Amino acid sequence: GIDLKKNLNRYISTQNLPTRMEINKYEQIRSMYPKVDIAKIEHVIHKAEEEFDFFLADEFYTAIVVHLAISVGRILDGNDLVEDDDFLESVYKHEEIKVARFIASEIEKNFNIKFSRTETAFICMHILGSNTYEKEKNESIDETIKNLPENIKTLSTKLVEFVGYLLDMNFEEDKILLFGLMFHLKTSIYRLKSGFSFNLPGENHAKHHYPDIYKAVWASEILYKKYCDVQLSEEEVAAITLHFAMAANRLNRKVRAILICNSGIGTAYDLSLQLKKSVPEIEIVETCSYYQLGLKDEREYDIILATIPITHDTKPVLRISSVLTPMDISMIKNFLGINT
Repeated sequence: GIDLKKNLNRYISTQNLPTRMEINKYEQIRSMYPKVDIAKIEHVIHKAEEEFDFFLADEFYTAIVVHLAISVGRILDGNDLVEDDDFLESVYKHEEIKVARFIASEIEKNFNIKFSRTETAFICMHILGSNTYEKEKNESIDETIKNLPENIKTLSTKLVEFVGYLLDMNFEEDKILLFGLMFHLKTSIYRLKSGFSFNLPGENHAKHHYPDIYKAVWASEILYKKYCDVQLSEEEVAAITLHFAMAANRLNRKVRAILICNSGIGTAYDLSLQLKKSVPEIEIVETCSYYQLGLKDEREYDIILATIPITHDTKPVLRISSVLTPMDISMIKNFLGINT
């Protein structure tokens, strides 16, 4: 296999760069915290990668270096974080705390400072974040969420309720949205507390293409203050807006149906028009005979509407008449969970 660390170090040496971070981000954080030797921090991260045999992708590497630079700079200036027992209890359950303790210990030695347990826990959150998708294969979503800080879980739930209320949309059954908000907030809250901005791809897109959602998210600043004691930034509003924009798309997405009709193309076409008018929540993506069904890609439709008695191994089948009746319409809407 490819030795990523060896290849990366070789590339950096040939490019003569002072850092593994994007150079503009490196210069920004160095100018903000002139007392902090960024090279020492990066050396500690490289050492941890070798010691524990892992590799941080660019975005996670940058996030943890920036976090550590902010923490060291703040401590050198005589400031520290207040211990948060609920947060500590949730984070210290994870195996990744060993990596965090190693990094914290090395930073303490390099800068002659002392980290609080909360600082070490935040380092652990970065390591956890970098492995989120890998961990999900081995843990249920419920188990993963259980280990997040309580204020993050509460804020996520309140955001779903509050923004949904302002937009007159019900997001409360959208687990993808809730899960996404929780894992976004567990690192973004620290960025907000530290006052550090980040470049969000799609920030302008969020503001100009989803103005109603954008305004609703701005209005949720009171929730950020209440549950996490932070103030919103434009980058955070844009990020949360994109989460809700995708959720709105899921909410408004029509159920894709394939129509099976053996009575000829004319009857099939007329029936598809009736369905489009009577049940606008579905989209007829194809009409065909039963014998053509096997030629269709199952990924292109969600349900089957059939005028003949058929069964299917993977997709639900709803039997309807070739002349659409009120009973057919009611049955389809009940299946979709639409109030009739």
